[in-house]
Formats: sequence, structure tokens, C-alpha cells
Amino acid sequence: MVSAATTATSPMDVPRVSRRRSRRRWAIVAVCSASFALFAWAFIARPSVPVVRRDDVVTDTVIRGDVPLLVRASGTLVPEHMHFLTAQASARVERLFRDAGATVRLGELLLTLSNPDVQTRALEARQRASQAQQELVSLRTSLRLQALAQEAIVAGLMTQQTAAVQARRATDSLAVGGYVSTTDAVNAAALSAEMTTRLRVERERLRLMQVAIDEQLIAQREQVAQLTAIARTQQDRLKAMEVRAPEAGVLQDLALQLGQWVAEGAPLARIVEPNRLKAVLRVAESDAPGVQIGQKVVIDTRNGLVRGLVMRKAAGAQSGVILVDVSLTSNLPAGAVPDLNVDGTVEIDVLRDVLSIPRPASANANSTMTLYRLTDRGRTGERVRVVIGRASADRVEVREGLAAGDRVILTDLFGDVRSLTPHPRFAMRDTTLIRLEGIEKLYHTEDVTTRALSSVSLEISRGEYVAIAGPSGCGKTTLLAILGLLDSPDAGQYTLEGTAVGTLSAAERAAVRNRQIGFVFQAFNLIGDLTVRENVELPLTYRHLSSRERGERVDAALDRVGLMHRAAHYPAQLSGGQQQRVAVARAVAGEPAVLLADEPTGNLDSENGASVMALLSDLHRSGATICLVTHDVRYAAHSERTVQMLDGCVLA
Repeated sequence: MVSAATTATSPMDVPRVSRRRSRRRWAIVAVCSASFALFAWAFIARPSVPVVRRDDVVTDTVIRGDVPLLVRASGTLVPEHMHFLTAQASARVERLFRDAGATVRLGELLLTLSNPDVQTRALEARQRASQAQQELVSLRTSLRLQALAQEAIVAGLMTQQTAAVQARRATDSLAVGGYVSTTDAVNAAALSAEMTTRLRVERERLRLMQVAIDEQLIAQREQVAQLTAIARTQQDRLKAMEVRAPEAGVLQDLALQLGQWVAEGAPLARIVEPNRLKAVLRVAESDAPGVQIGQKVVIDTRNGLVRGLVMRKAAGAQSGVILVDVSLTSNLPAGAVPDLNVDGTVEIDVLRDVLSIPRPASANANSTMTLYRLTDRGRTGERVRVVIGRASADRVEVREGLAAGDRVILTDLFGDVRSLTPHPRFAMRDTTLIRLEGIEKLYHTEDVTTRALSSVSLEISRGEYVAIAGPSGCGKTTLLAILGLLDSPDAGQYTLEGTAVGTLSAAERAAVRNRQIGFVFQAFNLIGDLTVRENVELPLTYRHLSSRERGERVDAALDRVGLMHRAAHYPAQLSGGQQQRVAVARAVAGEPAVLLADEPTGNLDSENGASVMALLSDLHRSGATICLVTHDVRYAAHSERTVQMLDGCVLA
């Protein structure tokens, strides 16, 4: 019998592990490791969803309604009527009295030419014409004398013939009574017959002479007329050496130099009527079939729009385009002159009640294309197949793939973002700093309600310089007050850096205003009892910053506006321009997300105003987002984009 002591394991014993259990454990570890490696490889190898900056793409909304089918073409303004001046004879330029572009009167002398040969030929032609006229007079006189002599002969023969006839009659009477001999009677009859014959012959000679006289005079008169015409032509050519304006208008294409030799028929200049212009458009062959006479056209002169009608269409193409003449039915804007380049839009048809979007660059009529439709409130996009119908110059008909209200990306992502090609979806990174949607603002009094803002929608991106311009009372300052959280809209949504500020409390709005918005007012709004440094530092004291950090920010802001040397001065010791610079420094010291400037040059002269505008431009170039309110177009031109307002509405 074995005791318990002998069955216990001694300290020297080593427990054996089953080889089967060891293999199972290693197999489990290997499988787990392989699974983890496979999962990691799949996760790493899987292509990530691309991200697109919102500012890099153009988006728009699918709408339902009527779509005008438009054809766009470039062209020029040309006069409806022009008079070309050409050289009537080869000659040399002697004098120039007017330059190209001058307005000339009817009959005004423009230039003179000279050619001695023309003068010689004119004198010779006039001499030949005068000589032919003299010959005509001499011939008429000579022929008239011959005719008179023949008429005298005829008259004498008429008298003799009458006497012979009477004598014959008397002889015949006497012969019946036997008073004269038969011989006398026969002689009297013969004489009468002779005189009658001679009279007939001379009369025929007179008739033939008169016919010949008329023919000779006609021939001579024709020669005189020809020589006179030649002389007149030569005289006109000589007179044409003085080139005069055949009508009133503007002189163009006069590029002659003194002493220059011009050939006969060479163009000298042209005169046009600048107030009677038409547009000649160069329409592409592919667009030309839809253009018909009588269709409405809008001509863009870069300085205004002019309405017109198609009045002529060329029968053939030239270099791939067909010329279309447009008569202008409205008044031309200032600056519209002949040869001005213009753009024309022809309305060829209207599609009724269809879905449409602005025309993407790669869209063709009656085709299929791929677009990206925004989803998840614009945060992502998905690829959709869209069937395009008829296409206009700026919009295309959508037959399948989209619905009214869908927002799509019009930018060609396949060409611009190659990595998007295999992905059916992508993410949108929003760079919009400020977004206003349907903002309304009403002011109520006992008698009337004033609508200051009406359905204002606006987006401002980070780093953008935007000017809000318009006449007094259009709502600019009200809009700026809402942007700066100094006032609240009655309707609509205001989003600042992705936060809907309309739902914030008064304290939260004040905090946002202090940290994210900088103000530059027309009246400076500096505190007279504080120094420049203290005025700039004052808004920072509400941020609970350390004294050192506040000092660093104030120094940096004053250095940016060039007033570090005035830090210890009081506002009354500064000029208006310097006070406004202090206001700018106060606004930028807090490093706001956006700088709002309300007529910052309104209380400044032109020199200081230009200096402040240059400062704002420098701040923008360094990355600041600026929203400027102004009624001066000169200052609005400093911005990247101008938003026009009128009667509380955003026009552009």
C-alpha cells in the first residue's frame, strides 16, 4: 500500500504539458495573428473617401421651370451705313487736314492729292471738247447755208413751173380755137412737164439734204457730248484731288502719310455714322441652324445691354462660323463705338416646365453624363447618372437622374480631382465662414412698417474680401449689424463658422462678438480718456488674457498699422486717419475670424481714406477676412467681390 507521502509530487518533479494542447494553442495564436493582419491590410488598403474643399467646386440647385434655349456668339459693332473714300486717280498725298477718329461735316476738306498728268489730261480734254463744239457750230452754219440755197432753187423752180403750167393751159385754150399752132401747143406742154419734173427733183434733193444735215449734226453733237463727258470726267478727277467728306460722320481708317503715292482706286478712308450701328455675330456652324430672322437678341457691350433682332443670316459659312447681322432696337450705352467687341445671346426657343441645371463644362445636348449630388445637408456627395436633353448656352435640360431641389456639383471632378473617379461618394470640407439664408429685418412704428432686409442670402468664405455696396438706405448698415451680432434678424438663419448664432443667448452672442468679430466704425469710437495702447487693449481685457499676452497682441496690432510710436498718445492728439488706424488695430488685436468695416473712410479726406483702404488690403493679403460696407465704387473696387444692394435686397 502506497502512502500519501509517496504519492505527493516532490519539488524536483517538472509537470509535463501535453504536446497536443501546445499545438492547439499555437494554432489559435497563428489564426488570430493572420486574421488581425488580414483585417489591418484590408483597412489600410481600402481607399479612403476623398475630401473636397467647398470653395474648389461650383454647386447649384435643380429647378423646374421654363428654360430659354440660348445661342451665344462673339462679334463686333459695325455701322449700318458707311461711305468709303477711294482715290479717283493715282496721285501723291500733299496735305492732311483731319486725323482718323475726327468728326467731320458734309463737304469738309480732308486731304489734297496732286498729279500733273491729271491736270494735263483735264486741260487737253477740255480743249478737245471746246474744239468739237466750234466744229459743230461751223457745220451747222455751213449745212444751213446749203439748205437755204437749195430752198431758193426749189422756190425759183416753183415759180417757173407755175408759169409753164399756166402758159400750157392758155396755149391749149387758144389751140382749140385755132389761134396758135400745134407746135406752140406741144412746146408749151413739154415745158410745163419739164418744169414739173425739175421741181420734183429739186424738192427730193432738198429733202435728202435736210436728212443728211440732221444726221451730220447728230453725229457732231454726239462727238461733242462724248468729248464734253470726257472733259467733265477729267475735271472731276482733277477736282477729286481735293478729298472732301461726302457726308457728316466720323472719319476712320485714314492711315496716309505726306508724300505717299496712292494708286487709282486705292482706299483712302471711310466715314461712318457712329449713332447708327448694328452687331455682326460670328455664330458657330453647330449653333447656326437654330438661328432665324426675327429672333430676339441681347448684345453685351461690356458697358450695358442692348436689345435687338436678327435681320440677316449669311447663306454660307466662313472659317467655321456663319455671320449674323443684328439690328439694335434699344439705345446704345455710353462707349459703344464701331469695331467694339461684343457678345450676343440669341433666344431661339423656350423649353416649357422642364428640370434644368446650369450647364456643366462637359455637358452636351442629348447625352448622358455623371454628376455628384450633395447629400447629408451638403456634407457629402454621391455620384449619379444624369440624362441630358436639349442644351442652351447656360443651362441644360435634365430628363433623368435628378429631381427638383437636388443640389449638384457642376465642376468637372473627373478632370480636376482624379482620386474621385473610383469613388461613388466623397466628403465636402466647408470653407464658408459666414452663411446667411433668407434673412428678413422689419422695423415697426405706429404708422408704418419698414422692410430693411428682404430674403437676403449671402456666403463669405475664409480669407475673402467682400464689399457690400449700394445707395443710402438700401440696408447695408442693417446687414452689417446682423453680421456683427449687434442686431437680430426677424427671419432666416445666420451661421458663423458652422454655428447657428440665432439660437445663442445674449451672453453667448457677446462672447462670439468679442472673440470672432472685429469692428471698424465710421466714427472711430475711441475713448478719449484712454491712450492709444489702452484703447487697443480694452476689448482684450474681457478675454481673461494675461497682461503679457495682451501686451504682445497690442504691440503686434499697432506695429501692423504703423502707430507703435503713437502708443502713449490720446485720440485727440491724432489725425482722423491715425484714429481710424487705431480703430483697425483694436479690431485686429483680437485676431477675429472676420473684420467688419462700416464706411471706414466716411469721415476722412481722400488721402487718409486711400491710406486706410491700403491698410485693409494689406490685412487681406495677410489672410484676414474682411467685409466692407461702402457707397463709394472706388473703395469697393479694392475688394475681391462686390455685393450690390438695393431696397433691402441683394442684387449681385
